Amino acid sequence: MRRYFFRLSVLTILLNTNLCFAQTKIDCEVLLSKKIDIESPEKFRSDVKNLLFCGLDSVDAQIFLQSPMVGEYLISVTNKETRPTYRDLINSIAEYITTSGDLKDRFIEINRIQNKLADAGTWESDKASFKKIGLTDDEIYNLHEYLLKNADKKLTYGQLAAMYHHQNDSLEAAVQEDSLKQLKSLYSQFCNTDHLILLPGNLLAFDNYEAGIKCSEKMNKTAMIYFNGYAAVNCRKMEEYVLSRMEIIGFLRKNFVVINLYVDDKTELPKDMQRKSKMSDKMITTVGVNNAELETKKYGNDTQPYFVILDKKQNQISQTGYTENDINFLQFLIDGNMRWQMSK
Repeated sequence: MRRYFFRLSVLTILLNTNLCFAQTKIDCEVLLSKKIDIESPEKFRSDVKNLLFCGLDSVDAQIFLQSPMVGEYLISVTNKETRPTYRDLINSIAEYITTSGDLKDRFIEINRIQNKLADAGTWESDKASFKKIGLTDDEIYNLHEYLLKNADKKLTYGQLAAMYHHQNDSLEAAVQEDSLKQLKSLYSQFCNTDHLILLPGNLLAFDNYEAGIKCSEKMNKTAMIYFNGYAAVNCRKMEEYVLSRMEIIGFLRKNFVVINLYVDDKTELPKDMQRKSKMSDKMITTVGVNNAELETKKYGNDTQPYFVILDKKQNQISQTGYTENDINFLQFLIDGNMRWQMSK
């Protein structure tokens, strides 16, 4: 699980902790009294950043924007009849951090170490910082080995983490295999896990429509189809910047069964499933063409990525395509899940 830890926790934070904003004239009383409007994600993020000038601690802002709290909070706000204000948000953040042990101390230490020159000569003292922010002995050893291999590059620890993050594809594959084994054991009591896969970003999904639908019914969870493409650049972007977000991964695993269907999968269909397309009059002989036919014929779309949320009778509830806005996508999931709960 080494790569997964580096990617989703400490070293990912090392890549993204700086919050730099130009000094802006803010009417703090107006902002603090303003009700939160999550229908405008860009404005919401801008308002949160402006709270730095109105009493929100910069480290507290980092914790809110880069931890599962942002997803949990948006979900709770959606379910409230009366929207809270940004003053309420500051109080909620403070309460969250107070009950999160040494979380704030670890963020402060991350801020300190990320800009420090990665130097093998000072490694013994730097190692104490990595212990403090939560790395295991095994992970610290791996980071040290990576530092020794790149000692001539004069990198900061933040830059070193970025290189580690992007260049360890083989380790990522090993971790995904390990994660999948553990997840399959959790799902096996409810579902046939032969078609369960782990996509980039650790998104858990079924690669077979029928298997995914059966599992969603047995687990009493919302089914969502993800029409994907090996050659679709926008699918890779969404997996990296949206679908790998901790709050989205968490919400999907808790409430959804994801069915991933590649439209360019070259695997040959069983002979008894091969047929002539009623739309193109061409033979459907591969899994990918079969998936593409489903997307086009049933859901009227031919681009990827494309997400379709189904009700309990497998009728389409809602759909969305490519977006880089993680808050918009989380809202899409929340709304779809609520509509699924109300369906019969």
